Order: sequence, then structure tokens, then C-alpha cells
Amino acid sequence: MKPFDDLLAEAEAADVSGWGFDWLEGRASEERPPWGYARLLAQRLAGVESALDLDTGGGEVLAEAGCFPPHMVATEAWRPNVRQAQERLG
Repeated sequence: MKPFDDLLAEAEAADVSGWGFDWLEGRASEERPPWGYARLLAQRLAGVESALDLDTGGGEVLAEAGCFPPHMVATEAWRPNVRQAQERLG
């Protein structure tokens, strides 16, 4: 294993804009819940007139919905994610 300071330096230098955690490949694992949040979101958005996504990140999950209601708004405060979300959802 690499020394702690080296691992810390890698983490500080990593690009995490848009919730990009590709640099963790092989270092971390997760188990997705069986109910599929993105699938449920897509079903709900298909049946409403308006929706608001708070703290959308880079818009990755929202983009999976595929179809938005007539009035769709997403908010994000972290500037690197704003750019990512704008490109992905714009």
C-alpha cells in the first residue's frame, strides 16, 4: 500500500467535478440498492407537470430519467458541478 501522504495527495489532485469518482476505481466498492433510484425517478417524472431536483450534482442521475416534465428545474451550488450539470442537462 502507498504511504498515507501519497494517497492524500492523489485524492487532493483528483477531479471530482460532476461527482466523478473514476479515480477510486479498484479502491472502493459499493452495492446499489435493488429498487433502482434512477428507474423510480424516471417513472415519477413521466407522470408530473413539474419537478425540482435539489443539489443535482453533475446531473448524472437526473439525466438517466430521459424524459423531463414541462417544468423541470435543477439546482446545484458547487461551481464545478454547475458546469457539468449544464452540459449534461442543458
